[in-house]
Amino acid sequence: MTTLLNVPITVAQDASGAPTCITWEGRVRQVTVHLSWTVDDGWWDERIYRAYYKLTTDDRQLLVVYQDRATGTWVLHRVYD
Repeated sequence: MTTLLNVPITVAQDASGAPTCITWEGRVRQVTVHLSWTVDDGWWDERIYRAYYKLTTDDRQLLVVYQDRATGTWVLHRVYD
């Protein structure tokens, strides 16, 4: 089961731009990226250009985060139970 959150987070990135740790609910969590993909859609209307990452935290939570490539903002998209 998953929970859809879509809340802004702070992310530290490695040289390639992938997340290395996130700050969520006032707590810094180290992360490991397991999968990444890019969505580039709606270029003819309202463009959605995002880099998604499925990752685990140091306390074993499975999350999906994304970076809006147009604005640079990071969002915690989904938390798995």
